[in-house]
Amino acid sequence: NVGNGTPTSMNELATAVLRETATTSNMKYRPYEKDFSKEHGDIYYRVPDITKLKELGYEPKFELKDIIRDML
Repeated sequence: NVGNGTPTSMNELATAVLRETATTSNMKYRPYEKDFSKEHGDIYYRVPDITKLKELGYEPKFELKDIIRDML
């Protein structure tokens, strides 16, 4: 899995998982410092650079919702 080049925040990912699983669960936000040190950098968005793969003819085939459904 190399991604598809679409920016996705952790909040968007969690929301998509909740939506696709049709759960009644809720997200619970915790202060970053409770789980990680100040030296540990936070990742707000994950955006894989697939430029070189596209040059080789790669095109993403699946959207995030498809991948979540497949994992279920």
